[in-house]
Amino acid sequence: MNEPTPIAQLIRKRQLAVLLSVSPRTIDGWIAKRMIPFIEPNSRLHLFDPVAVKSALLAQFSVPANIPDVVLRRAELQTS
Repeated sequence: MNEPTPIAQLIRKRQLAVLLSVSPRTIDGWIAKRMIPFIEPNSRLHLFDPVAVKSALLAQFSVPANIPDVVLRRAELQTS
C-alpha cells in the first residue's frame, strides 16, 4: 500500500508573526523583499513552513529565529 507523502505543516501570516514575536507588517515586509519562503495560493493568502522560514532567517541574519521546538518537531515529523 502506498502511503501519501507527508506535507510540512503550513501556517498563516498571523501565526508566524506570533511564533517569531514580530508584527504581521514585518512579515509583509519580508514577503515583499523575498526574504522568507512562502506559498501564495491567492493574492490575499500566504502560507509558511516554519522550518523553512527559520532556515531562511538564519541565512539572512546569522541569528537563529526563536521558533518553539514543539512547532519545529511537529513539522519535521510530518516531512520525514
